[in-house]
Amino acid sequence: MKKQIIILPILLAFVLLFPIDASASSYFSDEMISFGRDAAQESVQAEDEFVLIQGGTFQMGSPAGEPERNSDEIQHSVTVRNFYMDKTELSQEDYEAVMGMNPSVTKGSNLPVTNITWYDAVQYCNKRSTAEGLIPCYRVSGTTVTWNKAANGYRLPTEAEWEYAARAATTTPFHFGDYVHNSDANCYNAYGYNNDASGSWVNGSDAYLRRPVEVDRYPANAYGLYNMHGNAAEWVWDWYGAYDSGAVENPCGPENGNAKIVRGGGWNDHPKHIRSAYRGAQPADVGLYSIGIRLVRSAGETDGEARSVYDVKAEQRTGRTLIVYFSQTGNTEGLANLIHEISGADIFRLERRTPYSSSSNGPVLYGEALDELRAEAVPQLKAYPDTSQYDTILLGYCNWWSSIPASVRSFLLHDDFSGKTIVPFCSMGGGHFGQTISAIAKLVPESVIREGLEVTYSSYDRNEISAWLEKSLPVQGEDEGSSLPGDKICEHSYRTDIVPATARQDGSITRICVSCGTVESRSVIPQAESLKLSKTSYTYNGKLKKPGITIEDSQGGMLEEGKDYTLSYPDHAKDPGIYKVTVRFKDNYSGTMEERFSIKPKGISISKLSQKKGGVLVKWKKQKQVLSGYEISYSTSRKFTKKTTRSVISGKGRATSKSVSKLKTGQRYYVRIRAFRTLNVNGKPKRLYSAWSKTETVMADK
Repeated sequence: MKKQIIILPILLAFVLLFPIDASASSYFSDEMISFGRDAAQESVQAEDEFVLIQGGTFQMGSPAGEPERNSDEIQHSVTVRNFYMDKTELSQEDYEAVMGMNPSVTKGSNLPVTNITWYDAVQYCNKRSTAEGLIPCYRVSGTTVTWNKAANGYRLPTEAEWEYAARAATTTPFHFGDYVHNSDANCYNAYGYNNDASGSWVNGSDAYLRRPVEVDRYPANAYGLYNMHGNAAEWVWDWYGAYDSGAVENPCGPENGNAKIVRGGGWNDHPKHIRSAYRGAQPADVGLYSIGIRLVRSAGETDGEARSVYDVKAEQRTGRTLIVYFSQTGNTEGLANLIHEISGADIFRLERRTPYSSSSNGPVLYGEALDELRAEAVPQLKAYPDTSQYDTILLGYCNWWSSIPASVRSFLLHDDFSGKTIVPFCSMGGGHFGQTISAIAKLVPESVIREGLEVTYSSYDRNEISAWLEKSLPVQGEDEGSSLPGDKICEHSYRTDIVPATARQDGSITRICVSCGTVESRSVIPQAESLKLSKTSYTYNGKLKKPGITIEDSQGGMLEEGKDYTLSYPDHAKDPGIYKVTVRFKDNYSGTMEERFSIKPKGISISKLSQKKGGVLVKWKKQKQVLSGYEISYSTSRKFTKKTTRSVISGKGRATSKSVSKLKTGQRYYVRIRAFRTLNVNGKPKRLYSAWSKTETVMADK
């Protein structure tokens, strides 16, 4: 077993002399982060397997431009205290020495322990603390865990502490940079990071190890921490929930939930899921072969408590089970039909209203699925099952890009799954469950999620399926929460929680008891899907332009101006140019949307076209509008074909004539003119043209 850490006197003195508070945020942001990195590296040997992470302030989450980010990674300022973190994921040897067992699927003394629940992790922390004469951090009562922050024992990191340590003062998607090479991390790297669906990348699928490796196998980050990306994802303290929008200090997440955050991604996850900012979510009482833990201890004086309450209960109202599945190429359908045959449960197939372009596996289908995943798309389905008749949903899907297909997302966002039991089953290739359970847990936070079943494509085993059904389906009439310690009848007092919808995802309105957390009702606020202008192009007439606006939600309804949003028009949309209309959402919606319209220059006509020695002279009437210049096009063909046509520019908006010279004498030419306004669009010049004038003809002078 690893030795108990010993706090270096000089570092402890530093902590006591320089306590962290909000007023020191700028100091910690720069100098202290640098000190933390140096001090941590110097203390590695003295502290044995733990590293001092000097606290500071950082930007948690991902910037809006980070490729393949998720919408729940909103970047915000976070300050954390000093803490000690284990250089490696907890090994199977160390876990077994304390717990007397090793639940990991892939065995090896120096491999990370996996397949443990969040509650197993808490129990390990307490047992090891007691064994080493430390004060345990956690008090456990049923599924409620209270964290004593003043205790000096082992504990799980908070989500903020984990990301702060993983980044090691970097701002790139990974602590080692912007891309993942096989030498960087243990993950499913066949397609690379932010790549297309072809799989034509430098790594290739042959490099995918398909298993965890030693806890110190890959290079450490600047803080001396190994495998912060990939190998085994790591449980943290926090329940999954939305970030606070403002600056926060030492956050520890919501008090209630059903899924705990897991960070860093595992050996079977795609590169996007091992980024520093990615937030996985896993049912707290369900272990997985790719999830382990990394221990921390507090450094310096802390106090107070934080509670973790598993507040979701499976309701048994009808005793009925429904199989719902999406299948594109038939693998999941075969599995669903066999489950239907064995269980006798009702069955419903999800079908898209607009099918994919291809019905077979390959870059076309994978490309569309990848685009939907990146956009967090919610496509319309042909029909939806009536889930109100069922207590349990057996949810089937194929693993695409380590996540659920968009059609499954549409289904989960369509109904209220409060109190229902969801049991996933998955047909997959090499990624196993990947982040599919995480995707489900995020979408239905008021449901109970049980252990799932995964099969490789169409390799179905009747005995395995029967055993899974017997283990996973709740006993009819059983109240999942009735035996929890401390439960009592609650005289409900409800509050209404609103999660605003945005232009990218649905929101929700939830009625929840402030005492016991019982959810009375939950409704979806459909996302604002499209913004349309009544007109996107005008011709200059000197009057202010204000196009009408309609905003449609994802279910075909119309948002109301004043109630759902306000409009901001440009003040001077009169002259030729490109102008922006801004929608600012309010109440049940948040964020902004923008749309642009253009005002083209008014068309002009040639007032006189005459011969001139060596060419022709073109004249037109002076324009009152704001213009940058004129383009004169001349051709030996009435049709102005590409080969016969040339143009000249008059770069003065107030000009009224232009000579065209060096023409072929005695040749008939066709001439036309149009006005333009030059604009700066995204740092590049762009011309906005009027329509062409009526064509005039002339013989070039001899």
